[in-house]
Amino acid sequence: MTAWFGACVLIYTAIIALHSGMATATAGCSGERHDILILLDGSSAMGQTGFTKARRWVLRLTGALTASHGETRVGLVTFGASPHLIFTPGQHVHQRGLHQAIRRTRFLGDGTARVGNALEFVARQEVWGPSNDTTGRVAIVVMASRSQDRVMDGAQVLHAAGVWVYAVGIGSVPTRQLLAVASEPHSDHVWRLKQIGQLPHLVRALQQSICYDAICQNLEVDEKNGPGKLLISGFDLMQHFWDEEAFKGPEGGFPVMGLPLAEQTRKVFPRGMPDEFTLVTVFRMSEHTRQNIWYLWQVLDRSGIPQVAVCLDGAKRMLAFEAAGVQGAEMLAISQHPAISLLFDGGWHRLEVTVTNFELSLQVDCKPAGSQPLSQRAKVDMDGVILLGILVKDRTAVHADFLKFALYCGSRNAGRERCCSVPGQCDGSLQSDQPIPNTQMDGQEVRTLPSKSSSLDLNFGPATISHPGVSQMKQKQKTSTHFFEGFELSGCAGSSCARKARTSNAPCRNQGRAKPRHRNG
Repeated sequence: MTAWFGACVLIYTAIIALHSGMATATAGCSGERHDILILLDGSSAMGQTGFTKARRWVLRLTGALTASHGETRVGLVTFGASPHLIFTPGQHVHQRGLHQAIRRTRFLGDGTARVGNALEFVARQEVWGPSNDTTGRVAIVVMASRSQDRVMDGAQVLHAAGVWVYAVGIGSVPTRQLLAVASEPHSDHVWRLKQIGQLPHLVRALQQSICYDAICQNLEVDEKNGPGKLLISGFDLMQHFWDEEAFKGPEGGFPVMGLPLAEQTRKVFPRGMPDEFTLVTVFRMSEHTRQNIWYLWQVLDRSGIPQVAVCLDGAKRMLAFEAAGVQGAEMLAISQHPAISLLFDGGWHRLEVTVTNFELSLQVDCKPAGSQPLSQRAKVDMDGVILLGILVKDRTAVHADFLKFALYCGSRNAGRERCCSVPGQCDGSLQSDQPIPNTQMDGQEVRTLPSKSSSLDLNFGPATISHPGVSQMKQKQKTSTHFFEGFELSGCAGSSCARKARTSNAPCRNQGRAKPRHRNG
C-alpha cells in the first residue's frame, strides 16, 4: 500500500526548441467577449467598513477580468431596499475611468437587502447598455445578509434572460437563497465566505468559472458522496471519437485499433480549450501496447507542431506530459511514481492528469501519483487536430480498450465525481485482470472502430481533415496498419525520437515542429 504514496520521481526541464513562427494563441478565454455586471450589497448589513473592502475587491476583480477575458466590459450595481445603477458595461472604455468610477461609489446603507428586486432590475436591457456582440452576459451577486423579498422570482427572470449568475454569500446568508440566485451547476456558481476579508481569494476562481461558462459543456457524473447525479463543466471525448451504436468491444469497452482516431480541435472545443483541466480516462492496454511508447492524447497546431500531450512508455513504466511553453520553450515532465507502473499490468485503470497554470498532478485509480510544478504554457491553437491512441514508432493506432475519456474544465471537477469508474471496483461487473483478446487474426484484417465523427473516411480512403499531421490515411497491404503521410511529427512521434524508441524504448525529450517526410519513388 505504501507504494501508492511513495516518493514521486518527476523531472522537469525547459528546452528552447519550437520555432519562432508559432501560431498565435487562441485557447482559453483570451479572445472571448463578456458583459459582466457586479451587484454589490449596499444594505446596512454590509456596513461602511465592509463596503469599503468590497469596493477594493471590485477594483481588483475588474482589473483581472478585463485583462484576461479579451474585450470584456464591466458594469456595477449596488442594492439595498432598491437597486442603483452606478455604470453600465462599456460605459467606461479605459481602465482609468473604470477604476475612478468604482472608487467614487458611495455606501448608502440603504435599509435591508431586497435581492430579488435587484435581479429583476438587471434583467432589463437598458441596464446592460449597447450590445457588444458578446459571448455571454454574466452577473456576480455579492450578498451580505438575508434577502427580504422572494429571491426565486427575480432569479427566474434573470436566468430566463440568458444571464449566467454567480452568488457570493458573506456570513450567515441562507444557502437556499444563494442556490436560488445562482446558475447551475451550483458547484461552479456558488461561494460562501465566513467574512468579507476572504473576497480577494475569489478573483482567480471567478476568472476561471466565467471562462468555463463561455467555452465548456455541462456533463452529468455520479455524485461523489451520494447516489445522485452532479453537473460539472467539461467535454466527453468519447462522444467525438467513438460511435456507441457502431461497435462495442469486450465487456462494453470501446477499442482503438487500426485506424488512428483524429478530430479537428475546433470541433471538439468549439469555443476554445480551457487553460486548466483534468484529463480523465479509464482504459486497459493489450500486451503489444504495454511494450511500446504511445500517445494517450496529443494536440497538434495548424502546422503539425505538438502543443500538449500525454505519452506512456511501457518499457520504462513512465508517463510523460509534454507542452509548448511561451517564447518557443518546451516543457517536459516525466513521472515514474510506483502507481504509474500499474497502468501497464493489462488491467482496467483510471488515470487523471490535472494541469493547472502552476502544477501537474496525477492520480491512478483515485489515489495520488505525484505532482510537479509547471511554468507558463502557450495557448492552444484551435485550428489544429487532436489524436488519441497513437504509437510512437510507426504512428499507427494502439491496441487498447477505453471505457471513459473526458476532459473536465478546471482542476477541481474530477474530485467531485464518485471514483467508481474502474471496472470491478464498485459493482464487480468487470474484472480488472482480464486481458484484451488477441486482435490479430490469421489472414484477416483487424476490425477498425468506426468513428462517430465524419472527419475521416473509414473505408481507408483519404482523410477529409486538411492538416499537415493528418494528410492521408492509407491501407497497407492486408493489415490494419495506417500512417500519416507527408509529415514526420517530431517529439514522441518524430523521426529522431521514433528511431530512438525503436532501439531503446527511451522516452522522447526533443520536440520541435513537424518536418516534411520525403518518400522514395
